[in-house]
Amino acid sequence: MPLDQSTPILRTESLTRKYGDVLALDHLNLTIHRGEVFGYIGPNGAGKTTTFRILSGLLDPTSGTALIDGQDVTGNKDRIKQLIGYLPDNFGVYPTLRVWEYLDFFAAAYLIPPKMVTKSNWKQLITSGWFKRSEICNGKYTKYC
Repeated sequence: MPLDQSTPILRTESLTRKYGDVLALDHLNLTIHRGEVFGYIGPNGAGKTTTFRILSGLLDPTSGTALIDGQDVTGNKDRIKQLIGYLPDNFGVYPTLRVWEYLDFFAAAYLIPPKMVTKSNWKQLITSGWFKRSEICNGKYTKYC
């Protein structure tokens, strides 16, 4: 996809989050355009997870703004969930769920219509190599195989 400089797909302005007296995210200003590849790295406690929770509509900022495709992330959170995908490194739902059960869980959370989500579709993704074989253990998706 070519880089589109006309309208940012993601923009934050002075995005800030405090947990009591603890400043977790300090006035983040960020602009990312459609088609741009961007890495967001930093040490533990730098605010990466807080940023993504705000961007995905799971957490409100203390102050500042965040827009995804022009939509304020504090507004219509269902719409934001339809625009993005977010799967944290450690999302601990239920350790006994199979791959397609996790996918069904997140599909429902992100309002993907049930008719578009079938066990057969998920199995096709898994067996087609969309997931690396080394990441599948006893029917479960994990990075700890």
